[in-house]
Amino acid sequence: MNYRQILLIFRKEVIDILRDKRTLFAMVVIPLLLYPVMFIAFTQIMSIQASKLAAQKAKVALIGAEFAPDFADSLRANDKLEIVSAPEDDYKKKVEEGDYQAAVVIPDSFMIRLAAGKQATLTIYVDKANDKSLAAQEKIDAVLYAYKEVITTQRLNAAGLDSLYAKPIAEQIENVASAKKMGGFVFGRIIPMFLILMMLSGTFYPAVDLTAGEKERGTMATILVSPTNRINIVIGKFLTVFSAAMITALLNIISMGLTFAYGVTLMGSEGSEQLNFSIDPPTLGLIVLLAIPLGFTFSALAMGVSTLARSYKEAQNYLTPVMILGMFPAYASLIPGIELDFPLVIVPVVNMSLLIRDLLLGDLNWTHIGVTVFSTLGLAWLSILFATNLFEREDILFNAGEDFKLSFDLKDWLTPPDEWKPCPTPTQAATVLFVGLMLLFYVGAPLQTWNLDIGLLLTQVVLIFGLTAFISYTSGVDFKKALSFRRPPLGAMILPLFIVPAQILVISELMVYQNQFLPLPKELLEALQQLGGDPETIWGWMWVIFLGAVLPGICEEAMFRGFALSGFRQVMKPMTAVVVVAIAFGIFHLSPYRFMPTALIGVILGYLTIRTGSIFPAMFAHFLNNAIGFVLTKLPGIENISWLVSEDEHIPLPYVISAIIVLGVSLWAVPEGDAKNRGEDVPVQE
Repeated sequence: MNYRQILLIFRKEVIDILRDKRTLFAMVVIPLLLYPVMFIAFTQIMSIQASKLAAQKAKVALIGAEFAPDFADSLRANDKLEIVSAPEDDYKKKVEEGDYQAAVVIPDSFMIRLAAGKQATLTIYVDKANDKSLAAQEKIDAVLYAYKEVITTQRLNAAGLDSLYAKPIAEQIENVASAKKMGGFVFGRIIPMFLILMMLSGTFYPAVDLTAGEKERGTMATILVSPTNRINIVIGKFLTVFSAAMITALLNIISMGLTFAYGVTLMGSEGSEQLNFSIDPPTLGLIVLLAIPLGFTFSALAMGVSTLARSYKEAQNYLTPVMILGMFPAYASLIPGIELDFPLVIVPVVNMSLLIRDLLLGDLNWTHIGVTVFSTLGLAWLSILFATNLFEREDILFNAGEDFKLSFDLKDWLTPPDEWKPCPTPTQAATVLFVGLMLLFYVGAPLQTWNLDIGLLLTQVVLIFGLTAFISYTSGVDFKKALSFRRPPLGAMILPLFIVPAQILVISELMVYQNQFLPLPKELLEALQQLGGDPETIWGWMWVIFLGAVLPGICEEAMFRGFALSGFRQVMKPMTAVVVVAIAFGIFHLSPYRFMPTALIGVILGYLTIRTGSIFPAMFAHFLNNAIGFVLTKLPGIENISWLVSEDEHIPLPYVISAIIVLGVSLWAVPEGDAKNRGEDVPVQE
C-alpha cells in the first residue's frame, strides 16, 4: 500500500463528492434541516389538532333521557357536548356515518336499579375508527365519572360510611429514575434507529457515485490505468465513502439531540422535570467511536454492491434491498424488554443499536462495548474483502454481468435456444430466489394454511421446482449442468449417513441457546406435527416422508444448491456463494425461529455440492435431515428421551462433543470430484 497515493485518491474523490449536490443534500441538508422542520411542524400540528378536538362540540344522541333525568341534565350542562334526541332505530347508523359523534342509550330500568342499590348499565355507541368520536367518548366519560361519584357518595352517606370507605387503598407511585434517565429511556429508543439508518443511507450516494457513477461517465478506466495498484484505489474510495457516512452520522446525532432537547422545552416546566434529555461530550464521543466500525461495514458493503451495477439507476435498485435489510436490525432499540446480552451482543447492527440505547440510558458496560466492536469489525473486514475482490475483477468493473431478459412471447418459451448456456448469470440466480420468495409468501403460505399437505405438495413441485425449471428453460440455461446433475465421487453418498445425525445434534444444541432469547412457538411445532396426519400404516409413513423429505430434498436443492449456487459462483468464491445461498435458504423458510438452523444446514449442503461437484449428495443429506426430523416428531415413545424432543433441555455434553468430532471428520473426508466432475469446465470464481 502506498499511503501517499491513497491520500491523493481520497482527496480527489472528496473534491468530486463536494461538487455533487445530491450527496451534499443527503449529508448536510437532511440532518440539519429535516429533523427540526419535521419535529416542530409535527408537534405544532398535533397540538393544534388536539386543541381543536378538545374544544369542538361533540354531537351526541341521547336515547332514554327520561329514565335518568339527573344524568341527562349533566350531559346537557356540559358545554362541550351537543345533546340531541334521536329515534331508537337509526342512531347506530348515524354514528357510523358521522352525523353523530356518539350515542348514549339509557335503559328503562336504570333508575330502578340505582334506587335498589344495584348496578345499572348504560351503553355508549362510538366509532373507534373516528378521532372525533373517540374525543366525544372521553367527554361523555368525564360526565359519567362525576355522576358515578355523586351516586357513590349518596350511598355511603345513607349507610353512615365515610366517603373513603369505597377506596380502601390509595396508590402512590414514585419514579426513582432521574429526569435525565427518563429522557434517555424515551429518546434512547429512537436515536439509535435513526442514527444507523441515516449512516447506512449516507453511504449510498457517494458509493454509487464513485463506482457505478464512474462506470456510467466512462471515468472508471481512467483511474484504473493510473500508476497505482487496485488496493490503493479501493482504499481511497472506501475512505471517501466512510468519511461521508461518519459526517452524516455526526450531524444526525447533533441535530437529533438538539431537536429533542428543544422538544422537551416545548413541554414546559412540568415536561422538563419529567424529561431532561442531553448527550454529554464523553457519551457523544464514545457513540461516534462506536459508529466507526459500523461505518466501515456499511461503506464497504455499499461500495461492493454498487460496483456490481453498470449505471447510477441500477446501483440504486441494488442498494434498495440493502436498505430494507438494514432497517430490521436497526429497529432493535424499539423492541420493549430486549436486553444486550449473549448472543445478541455478537449480532452486528442489533448489538450496536442496543449498545447506543444503553449508553444514552447511562449504562456503561465495557464488556458489551468490546464484544460489540470486535464482532462489528469482523463484519467490516468481510465487507472490505467483498469490495476489494470485486475491484480485482475487470469483468465486473467494465461489464457488471449480463442482463436478465425474460420474454413474454409464448413462442419464445416453446422454442428451444440455438445454444444452451452451462450456467445462469448471477442476475438470473437472484431472480429465481426473489420470485420464489414472493410466490412462497403470497401463494404457497396461504395454500399451506388452507391445506397443509396439498399446499406443501404444490409449493414444492410448482412454485419451487417448476419456477426453477421455467426460468432455466426460458433463459437458455442447460438444466442438467446448471443443477450439477453429475455422478458424485465414490463414497460421497455414504458420508451423509454420518454427517446428518451429527449435524442434527449440534444444531439442536445451538437451538437451546437460541430459545433463551427467541423461544420457538409451540404452534410451529404443532403445525409440523400435523403434516401427513398421524401415520398408522406404512402408506401413511411413506406419505409423510414423501411430503416432508423427498420433495424438499429434490425441489429445494434444485433451486438453491443447483440453479442459485451455480449462478452466484460466477462472481463469488465458492464458499462465499455457499454462504449467500444458505442465508437466502434461511430467509426462504419465512420464520425467524428457523433461520439460524436452516442457514447452517444450507452451508453444509452447499459445501457438499461444491466439494463433490454434484448436487446428489446434498439432495440425499437434505432428505435424511428432514426424514429424521419427522420421525422424531411422530415416532411413538420418542417423548421419553426428553433432551431429544425438548427445546429447552441441553443435550448431554459427551453426545455434543462426539457429534462435533463426527461432523468435522466427515466433512473433511468428503471426496473431491475431479475438475470436470466439479463443473470447472464452467467459468467460476475460484
